[in-house]
Amino acid sequence: MTVWVEQLGLLDLLALWPRTWSGAAEIRYDEHRTGAAAARLLQALQGRGLFGRFRPAELTLAGADARGRTLYYRQDGELDRCLELFCERCGLAPGSRFRATAKHFLGCHLLDRMGFIVMVEKAARGLAAEHVLYLRRHPANAALLLGYRHDGFRMAQSFSWQDHLRALARPLHLIATAILPQTPLARPRHSQYRIRPSVWIEYEHTILTGFASRLFWKPHVPRDDVDFVFCLDRPETPLTDETARKISQAGYHWVDCHRPARLMRLGLGEGSGFLRRLLCRPEKLPFWLHLLHVEYELLVRIWTAVFQRFQVKLFIHHQEAFWKRGPQVRALEQAGGIMLSSHHSFLPAPLKEPSLNYQEHVYFVWGRSALDWVENKGHGCAYLLPCGIWLLPEKESGPGLPSFGPRVSFKLAVFDSSASHNLFVTQDDLAAFITAIIDLLEVNPSWGALIKPKSFRLENYGGLPGGPRLKERMTRLMGEGRLFIADFTVSPITVGLAMDLCACFNINSAGVVAAAHGARAVHWDCCGWPDSPLYEDPGQKVVYRSLADFKAALAAASRGDGSIGDFSRRRRWINHFDDTLAPARVGGFISDYLDRILSGAPVRQALDGAVAGYLERHAVPEDLVRRWPAPAD
Repeated sequence: MTVWVEQLGLLDLLALWPRTWSGAAEIRYDEHRTGAAAARLLQALQGRGLFGRFRPAELTLAGADARGRTLYYRQDGELDRCLELFCERCGLAPGSRFRATAKHFLGCHLLDRMGFIVMVEKAARGLAAEHVLYLRRHPANAALLLGYRHDGFRMAQSFSWQDHLRALARPLHLIATAILPQTPLARPRHSQYRIRPSVWIEYEHTILTGFASRLFWKPHVPRDDVDFVFCLDRPETPLTDETARKISQAGYHWVDCHRPARLMRLGLGEGSGFLRRLLCRPEKLPFWLHLLHVEYELLVRIWTAVFQRFQVKLFIHHQEAFWKRGPQVRALEQAGGIMLSSHHSFLPAPLKEPSLNYQEHVYFVWGRSALDWVENKGHGCAYLLPCGIWLLPEKESGPGLPSFGPRVSFKLAVFDSSASHNLFVTQDDLAAFITAIIDLLEVNPSWGALIKPKSFRLENYGGLPGGPRLKERMTRLMGEGRLFIADFTVSPITVGLAMDLCACFNINSAGVVAAAHGARAVHWDCCGWPDSPLYEDPGQKVVYRSLADFKAALAAASRGDGSIGDFSRRRRWINHFDDTLAPARVGGFISDYLDRILSGAPVRQALDGAVAGYLERHAVPEDLVRRWPAPAD
């Protein structure tokens, strides 16, 4: 028997050790998720001949299935199937917002866990032993215990009950916070002391700067009859004095919403009612899911009061992996407002992505590619509308682009991506990609390359497999003026348009966006995305499955083959309007909606009227619009 341990803690180490005494069990643990105390004890005692049957699992999501498809298809599809089955068994009504929210909550907690399971399936191929998936205990595991089936595999859970206790503590804490008198330290913090109609915007660290700022629409909404307010509710954006100062200097208000219950008050009677509901569990719901439902309804009540207090007419929110958007959307409707959002990247293939949550009233997509993707995934938006790509070339140079040496006549923009053992792109893949680029530069003295990293610097490339030698080769080329690494704040569009060709790692969103704006781009599909629509065009020279074919395409482009990386057939598919006016379109929609809602129109009438005006102004074809009926709350 082989026990595959998702997260090895000290208690798990001691509990699993007796299973190995008879030699009947081997323990393989994910070395990337081992607790510090367990790792120290394991290292110390293995040196004395103990715990010899505990071994690192060396798991990876790299590779493809028998059909040449990335293993992420298995992770995504199997998780979605388990969640749909679980929601059905629990009697959650199809089309209801709570069902969508519960599925999203489960998806956020189980995405990495399903990734662990798929990695174990790969590692266990050819092993005849019985396999036990030893998962970190969590209420959400109920969906996997119900739905996951694989020959030779069974599941067990760790001894930790922390997550079950948190499931009970969250609604109790919310009720207590909303009922009990506040201490001076717990009083709500905001800068909007003269309350009037407002537009709220989710705050994240780069929103006031950078090429991908979510304020792209703001120059086209020059209004002084509403307040523009940043809502701080993300875990990584605590309210600090520095953050408050930056926001105020930029001319915005702010509200600290990390604990929204502090911004309103529940009466004792209403609070007692929620406490009583905790004890009245519907027959089909597991107790922890019943607690989540009570928390959901409580959050609807809390956010409704908050939005009413601050007269929120529009909330622009982009945190797709945030399960509490569901109650926020319902609360906005009850308070007389709507939620609006848009995407910021290109997805390589049709997926279900249950960890992403689309329930906004208006979701702007760049074009048909994103429209089809969201529709295939499933959503609860009132409207899906095309606006074009709002990511634009920079008007100012910012940090600037480097100058190549005089011998360079063919320039590559090189786009990398995040890589990890448990992602569909691994560090081995990234090392192979960068090595291929360096190989080509070394044998072609007239080539130069500008790497536009997602987050890497030169020292990070040294940490890849074979990194020290790779870093040495990169440093030498940089000394020759033929290789540069751009500041990661520079727009990939700016980089792509300045070079002769974009060389992209995986099917790369940055390369697709640059190509949609007129650059040429080729992608090495190192993972295996055969369902990507980019493969559908006959004779396409944009995506290459093998690294050898990818390198050959770069060489052909350097010799003047203009068909390499030609994206012209797909530009309107990505960017429907094929222009740079998306910010003005979205800004015009926002202004029209605000005109209607501030004139006294009911929220649904204001929304429908603004949508009708948008479709008429921009001659949007009917087949590019999606309308959704009101959800069954």
